[in-house]
Amino acid sequence: MAKLAPKGKGVPRLATCALALLGFVGVAKADVATGFTARLACQAGSSYVLCTIPMSVDARARITYAQARILSVPKFLEHVGGTPTFDEGMQRVPRLNVGFVTRGGGSGHIVVEARAVVCQDNPSCPHVSKVVSAVVTVPTKK
Repeated sequence: MAKLAPKGKGVPRLATCALALLGFVGVAKADVATGFTARLACQAGSSYVLCTIPMSVDARARITYAQARILSVPKFLEHVGGTPTFDEGMQRVPRLNVGFVTRGGGSGHIVVEARAVVCQDNPSCPHVSKVVSAVVTVPTKK
């Protein structure tokens, strides 16, 4: 029998684990079902790096909301701003922009998780995600 959480503290642990597993499987299936793709392209200037994350889905689906979560950045870069987001009510093209200020020069990987809510003809709007990365090189200032 499933062990119950203390009174008033939620659902049984077994049910919570089952829901977590179903949620994880649902995200994995959604990536395949919606055709969600994302990539990371970065351009380095003398004192900044600007990265864009264009996203797309199958013709029968649309991205209604998206955000980028920065997972890893080289030590010579500092993220500027908050969490990059896309909202179909505000923008037409599903693309995220991420900016960095350089703190010296070097070369390294930027790793970002692109997350999106993708709606199709049916009422289902699953959350999907994809980890993308790019190598960025900033020349050392003389």
